[in-house]
Amino acid sequence: MILTAYVKLLFVPAPLTHDYYPYHLPFLPAEEHYATWSNISAIIGVMLILVMLWVAIKSFKNKSIYGYVALFFLGTSILISNLFFPIGVFMNERFMYAPSIAFAMLLVYVLLEELPERFKGFKVQNSYYILGGIAVVFAVLSFNRTHAWKNDKSLALTDVEVSLGSAKVKMAAADALLQELPSVTNQEERQEIINECYQYLSESLEIYPEYFPPLDLLGRMYFEAGNYNESIRFYELCIQRKPNNVQFVENIFIIGNKHLTLGNYQDAFNAFQKALEYQPNSKKYLLAIAQVAAKDLNNPSMGLPYMERAYTNYPNDIEVAEKMAITYAMLGRFSQAIEILTPIYEANRTNASVVKNLGISYYQMGDIQRGSELMNLASQLEQEKN
Repeated sequence: MILTAYVKLLFVPAPLTHDYYPYHLPFLPAEEHYATWSNISAIIGVMLILVMLWVAIKSFKNKSIYGYVALFFLGTSILISNLFFPIGVFMNERFMYAPSIAFAMLLVYVLLEELPERFKGFKVQNSYYILGGIAVVFAVLSFNRTHAWKNDKSLALTDVEVSLGSAKVKMAAADALLQELPSVTNQEERQEIINECYQYLSESLEIYPEYFPPLDLLGRMYFEAGNYNESIRFYELCIQRKPNNVQFVENIFIIGNKHLTLGNYQDAFNAFQKALEYQPNSKKYLLAIAQVAAKDLNNPSMGLPYMERAYTNYPNDIEVAEKMAITYAMLGRFSQAIEILTPIYEANRTNASVVKNLGISYYQMGDIQRGSELMNLASQLEQEKN
């Protein structure tokens, strides 16, 4: 059937598309995913192979140009047939570049040699007219097709109307639309694009449920749509498929930061907590969830376990130690805060932030004099820095 489709495209190059995988099968309705030997196109394909083999074998004796053309076509076609080794897809028009040379040779020979010899009234000049007409027609068709190949977006959005059974083309069309979505400010237009993306991605997964890219794009699409819970759900599906790809966990963390900017602090906490399920010792994630609990939700007790985990994993990190001390101070555990900050202060007496937090801890613990001295010193350090 594929050979029949290739030969048909040599004579009538339409409709064209850059991808057929996995179920855009020529001559079959979109709902049919597999061809059978009873299909007429499959029968024609077998007959074409048999005829070319017969012509090729016969030419060993008479050295016919037809035999050479048949061998050239079969020899170059067999390389893209998946017969001896898989090439990833069952059909692609560009695979016929080399076999089409045989078609061109056959056409030229028939017009310039065969027809003038068999038909006495047929002049060679007429062959040139025919070849010129064919060249013009195919040049126009090629030029029209170049508009589709202008860029990835135009190619995907053109061919998605043709490749009804291609999961890849539908995914590519959605990807092209998603890339332009951030620049679209009109809400109605944004919603139209989101709806179109969803349609293409749903169809892509319906065609090929194991296809991974649509899951990633659905995560992006729901993020752009503001449906952050669904975005997290699809990124979790991505993590299940590709557990070593940390970018999907990072995307969940980005959603948490988005919630922060919107003032959805509990949702931000939940998103950070979800990211920590996959990377439980991430310094960035631990500090973020501890901060949103203590600062934004005004619940330092809720953030304490995460802060202590960060301090356990990164005991020599100044940023972690300082935030651990701040958390203890917010809980009224000033002696523990001072215990953490003092060695940092001794090692670096010019760190204004550490000096200030140490002073606040002393002050709140009741040592007003020591606290005031340190806070004044912190102010001086900040002025000198500025």
